[in-house]
Amino acid sequence: SEPVEGFKHALTQLFEGTQEGITEENLQSRARGTILMAISNKFGSMVVTTGNKSEMSVGYATLYGDMNGGFNPIKDLYKMQVYALSRWRNSHVPPGALGPSGEVIPKNIIDKAPSAELRENQTDQDSLPPYPVLDD
Repeated sequence: SEPVEGFKHALTQLFEGTQEGITEENLQSRARGTILMAISNKFGSMVVTTGNKSEMSVGYATLYGDMNGGFNPIKDLYKMQVYALSRWRNSHVPPGALGPSGEVIPKNIIDKAPSAELRENQTDQDSLPPYPVLDD
């Protein structure tokens, strides 16, 4: 993306002769976090953080990236609980709920292998144990 390439260009001289790795991968998350915070600030809204208890317990997050936000509604849920809650929400509409009924979280999102999506074909299990093991 253009913002990520801008950061890489700004760091080219400093990083010259070093091997590309997680630092460059995290630029994507940090660029996204900066853009979301700017939009939030401009329009008086709040960025919602997406880290769950499983990821946070092992530091599987990018500071100033996906950790950006003013509120985290899933911070006390383990990853497998997030999946269970997602499936439950798709099959239930609580009485008096104002949101839409039916599938609100696409099944392909729930069924997809978890990934930080910072490099091609990356899955969380490249760096972490399977979530059922991590959550235990």
